[in-house]
Amino acid sequence: MTDEPVAGEEGTRPPNEPSGSAPTMPVGSNDKVVDSANAKRVDGNLDGVGSGGTPTRADEAGAKAADRRPGNPTTGDTTAPVTASISRLSVLKGLLLYGAVLTFAGLYIFFIVKISQATGKPPSFDTALTSAAAALAGVLGSAFALYIGTPLKETDTNGALRQREQDQADPEKSNQVLLFLHRALSLEPGTTAEPSWPRAFGIWAYAAVGAAVAITYVLNEHQTPDMIKALAVAFGGYLLALLHNAYTKSGS
Repeated sequence: MTDEPVAGEEGTRPPNEPSGSAPTMPVGSNDKVVDSANAKRVDGNLDGVGSGGTPTRADEAGAKAADRRPGNPTTGDTTAPVTASISRLSVLKGLLLYGAVLTFAGLYIFFIVKISQATGKPPSFDTALTSAAAALAGVLGSAFALYIGTPLKETDTNGALRQREQDQADPEKSNQVLLFLHRALSLEPGTTAEPSWPRAFGIWAYAAVGAAVAITYVLNEHQTPDMIKALAVAFGGYLLALLHNAYTKSGS
C-alpha cells in the first residue's frame, strides 16, 4: 500500500510525517525569507545602522560629503573664500598703505617746512590740504592703535607668502629677491610670529611725523596755524595710545 499525501487545513502534508507537526512551507519559501532578511540588513546598513559599531556605507558617504565642504584642508580641497582667492590682494593692500602713509608724511613735512620758514604770522594753507591731512591722521592713527592692541590670528596671515618662505629650503624654488619683495609688499605676514613690513613702516613713519609736528608746534607756537595746532594735539593723543597698546601687548 503506497503512502499518499494527507490533505490538511494549510496544505498537503508529506507522507510519514508525524501528526501535529508544524506545517511546512511551500518549496522555495525559505529562500524568499532569507533573501528578504538580507535585503533588510543591507537596507539597514545603507541607512547608517551597522552592527558592532562598524562604519556603514551611509556613514562613509556622509563623511565624504562632509569632507567635500569648501575649505576642508584634510581632503586637499583648499577652496578659499572669494576675497582670499583674489590674486595678490594682500600686496595691493600693502601698496595702498604705503601710498597713504607717504601722502600723510608728505603733507605734514610740507606744513612743518612752511611753519619753520614763516616770520611774523602763521602761513596760510589750502583748506583741502589741511582736511586731507586731518583725515589721514585720524584714519591711520586709529588703525595703527587698533592693530597694535589686537593679537594676530592665523586667519590674518598670508598663505602665499608662507609657502614662498617654506620654498626657500628647496634650492630649485629658492629666490631671495622675490621673497624680499613679497615680504615688503604683503600687508599680512607669513606667520603670526612675523611682523607685517608695511604696517611696521607705517607705524614708525606715523610716530616720527607726529612727533615732528608736535615739536614744530612747541618751537613755533605763534607761527603755527590753529588747524595745525589742533592736529598736533591729536597726534599727541594717538602717540600715547600707540605707546600704551605697545607696552600693554608686550607685557601680556
